[in-house]
Order: sequence, then structure tokens, then C-alpha cells
Amino acid sequence: MIFKWLGKRGDKDILDASRQNLEAITGSATALLQQVSDWVSEQIDNDQLDLELLRLADTRLEPALAEISKNLPAQRRLGTGHRLLRAYCERFARAYVHVARKLPATHKHRLDAFLRAANLFCRACRLARMSHDDPGELRKEIIAVYLEAQQQKLADERKLPYPGMAETSVTQELAIALLWETAAFDTLSLDQIDYLERFIVFHGNRIIVKTTAGATTPFAVFADGRVAAIEPTKAAAAVLFIGPGPLVGVLAACAKLSDNASLPVWAGTQPPHTDMQTLKSLALRMLAVWEQKRIKRNNERKARNGNVRVTGGFDNIRRAIAYATYVRGGGQLDIYGTERIISERVREVMVGLTKEKGQLAPVDVLAVMEAAGDSKAVESWGVCDSSDQGYSLAVPGFRGWLAVGGLIALREGHQIDWRIAIVRRLFGAGNARRVGIEIFKGIPSPVGVGGEGQTKDVGLADLRDAIMITGDSLYWLITTFACSLDATYLVAGQHGRQLFRITAHYCGNADYGVYACQPTT
Repeated sequence: MIFKWLGKRGDKDILDASRQNLEAITGSATALLQQVSDWVSEQIDNDQLDLELLRLADTRLEPALAEISKNLPAQRRLGTGHRLLRAYCERFARAYVHVARKLPATHKHRLDAFLRAANLFCRACRLARMSHDDPGELRKEIIAVYLEAQQQKLADERKLPYPGMAETSVTQELAIALLWETAAFDTLSLDQIDYLERFIVFHGNRIIVKTTAGATTPFAVFADGRVAAIEPTKAAAAVLFIGPGPLVGVLAACAKLSDNASLPVWAGTQPPHTDMQTLKSLALRMLAVWEQKRIKRNNERKARNGNVRVTGGFDNIRRAIAYATYVRGGGQLDIYGTERIISERVREVMVGLTKEKGQLAPVDVLAVMEAAGDSKAVESWGVCDSSDQGYSLAVPGFRGWLAVGGLIALREGHQIDWRIAIVRRLFGAGNARRVGIEIFKGIPSPVGVGGEGQTKDVGLADLRDAIMITGDSLYWLITTFACSLDATYLVAGQHGRQLFRITAHYCGNADYGVYACQPTT
């Protein structure tokens, strides 16, 4: 290979030839990333990689990394772009550790190599968590970098790891990676995880890292990379101790912000698409973890066996609710835009059932409607336990659309009506995943919603799809578009046409919003 004969030439010739070789690599962003990463690995294998060459490779990848990051979907963390970014961080982090250890202990650029390694390992840890992986090995490596930098008295020196980034230190990058691990990821939505990342990175220099346990460091870090709340009997085995320190006060202040307040500076003005309610919910959950408080259930759950019907995604949920409304009404769906909800295929199924209608129970008719056209939208999931407020379900394999904060609907097999729920917890991987959901009380129905301030004479074509949940005196409106607080909207459905005022935004994400509302008099 070219790098074997380059070793026989002078250092300047090697550097010039390597620079030319890097510049000659072309292709798409993903192809460039792969080729340059392979080049770095080959340089290490041939023992020809130094800090200057590695920096050249990193600089060569800047446009490709920017393009991949820009095109990374906010709500999907399992695609090619995500995997490429994580692979880059891991590969280059180890490359920087390799060159740092080749430099003399007193070399002026040794800190630069350690700092970039720590920064990349820290980013890799967060990317791993985004795809539900355990970054334990990555945490072990960043701890090793920190201990080595600490021995050389370099861990606390502050510099820019990369142009355009804020000043940081090896200790700060370690603190960010470790405090990140104190989050209960199985209860956080992707939007909340995005905000948590911004928060911890912004306040990273305020995280406390010590070699001894104390009141300000409630989490222990072990040599195998585990981060856990301190247990007195195991504290002696920890290598480090960390704590959020003043970040607790910052989050407590966030939890008290009004819904109309401006977002904190650290939250930024760019996506993720979320709001103050999401941020405040994150603050409360993280405070509970950092202050070692358990969130109590309002109702105890009872163990169960059997299955329930489940569907996810706004369109699938609304269609399933429409079918249930149709069956419960004896084959009548008095709702705007009937043709948009009950497909021709379903009508054919219903015609085919005309003779058997007397023998079939309504719930059996509903099952036929849900299966029309070999639809896979409605699935059967096992029930682990349930309560008045929620269920714990066994997920039959990986579902890309399933995420904390997502919207799903559930129907007991012997019942007609669906119940809408929010995913509150998601844990496990592969075929062993379980999901905890919170049920909205009340019966859902498909409705159409007019624009803000419209009157009752608005045309059907101007109404947008939505779902109304009615229970006692509570009214929930679920939409795929934003509604303004205190504004009035026309809602058309089984109840006829009525004006409702939006009183609060309860929850939601980029795909939907749930609003509390009340009919106007």
C-alpha cells in the first residue's frame, strides 16, 4: 500500500503526500466518511498516524459531517446517518487517544488530543443512548482518558475542542457523559432527551466530579462504566462520584415557569419541535431522579394475562375509532366527511356481512372492519399488568413508530370502544421490549375542527381531522396541528356542531397535540 513506502520518505514528504491523498478522496458525504475513517485506521495499523495528520482527516470530514447532521431526522434515531455519526465519534476518539499516548508527556499538544478524544467519546455516549444502546464500554474509555489526563495535570485545562465550540475540559466532557447517564431514558421522549442534552452540555462546567462520596455527589461511577445512585455497601468500589450540583436549582426554576414564559437560553431556538410543557415535564422527572424521589402511582397495577388490540399513529388511531363509532351506531356514522373515514373496501366487507349480521356480535363486525384489506395497522399485544390509569404491555418485536411520548390506542378484545393512551415508559430491546402507557379516561370519537374563530356555518372542506375524548365534564381534543390557548374552535362530530374554547395544552410532540377544552355557552 501507498503508506508503506511513504514511511521511507521524510516527514514533510509524508505529510504532503497524506494531505494530497485526503484531498483526492471524493464521493457522497457517507462515502467520504467511510473512506477517511478507513484511511485513519490504516495509518494506525502502519504506525504512521500523528496528531497533525489526524487533524487533517478531521478537517477533511467537516463538510460531510455537517451534511449528515443536517439531514438527520429529529424523530428517528436509528437510521444510517445516526449510525455513521456514532461510528465516526468512536473511531476518531480512539485515534486521538492513540496519538496522545505517542506524544511525550510534556508535549504542548497532548492536551489537544486528550480533549478531542474526551469530546468525541462524550458525543458517542449520547448517540448510543439515542438508539437504546448501553454505552458502558464508551464510558470506560472516557474514564481512562480522564484518569490519564488527570495524572498529567491536564484534565482541568480549558480549550476549544473544535473550532466553533465553547471552551471545555477533559473533566467537563467526562462530567457531561456521566451525568447524562443518570437520566431515566425509558421515561423520556425524544424531545425531552434533546432538551436534556442541551441542558447538560450548556451547564457542563457546573457538574461536580469528586474522588470521594459526599452530599453533593449522589451518584457513583464504577470502573466498568456503570453510573448508579450510591449504595453505602458499594461506595468503596467506585472510582469517581458525580452530582448535578447547582443544576438542581436551575431545573427547579424551569419547573416553575409559566406556560407563556420564554424558553431558557440553553434550550435554543432551533428544533426539536417542542414547547414549555415538554420542558417542564423533563425538569420534574430529572429533579425526581437527582433528588432520589420515587414517583408514586395513584393506583396499584394488577398482574394480568391475555392480549389487547393496539394501534399507533394518529391516522390509524382515528380510523380505528371511526370504525368503532360506526359499529356502535348500528352501521351509521353521523360525522362529517364519512367517505374520508369508512373506505370503500370496508363498505364491501359490510355488504358481505349482510346475511350474517344477525348472527355476528357488533364486536365481531368491528374485528372484520379492522382487518379489511389485510390491514396490519391493528396488532395483538400481551398484557403484563393494568390499573385504572394505565397498562404495561409486551411489544411483539421492534416497532419503529413506538417512542416515549407517542400516541397509541388500545382496545380490550371483548369491547367496542378504543381508549387513547400516551406512552410513558419504554424499556428493553429487540423482542423483549415492554411499554408503560397512561390512559385518557373517556370515550374517543372522530371529529372535524375548524380554524380559530370560525363559526358554525363553516363548510366541511374547511374542517381538519381530529379526535375528541369525552368523559364526565372533561373534554380532550387531539390534533395534528397547533391550537392557540383561549381561542375558540368549531368542533363537528357525533354531538353535532359546537364551539369549544382551548383551556390548556396538556402534552404532545411533532406529530400531535393534546388540548383540554370546554364547550362555550
